[in-house]
Amino acid sequence: AKQLKDLFLLVDLNGDGFIEDHEMQHFLSDPSNASLVVKVCRAPVRDVYSTLHALRFEDGDVVSESLFVESMLEVSGPVSLKATLRLDANAKAAARRAESAVESIAEE
Repeated sequence: AKQLKDLFLLVDLNGDGFIEDHEMQHFLSDPSNASLVVKVCRAPVRDVYSTLHALRFEDGDVVSESLFVESMLEVSGPVSLKATLRLDANAKAAARRAESAVESIAEE
């Protein structure tokens, strides 16, 4: 987990404690950084990026350190029932938020 925390600090260019999409894109544009991500996360860059892209909606378009570390630990491991259930719960929560947003817009 320490290596993931260190990686997080490298990606968090502005030091605000969150990774924004543009920070990850900038970081991954350097091939040596992309290799580091593969080594530390033990997953292909596309999997890391797609996971972060999906997670950023949980914290308001950014990913916190704790969410990053926890998620990368899961991405690097085998798919488990717990991970599948968590993804399902996150998808349902996102659908409820989207439905609520649509209802608020419709009320205006």
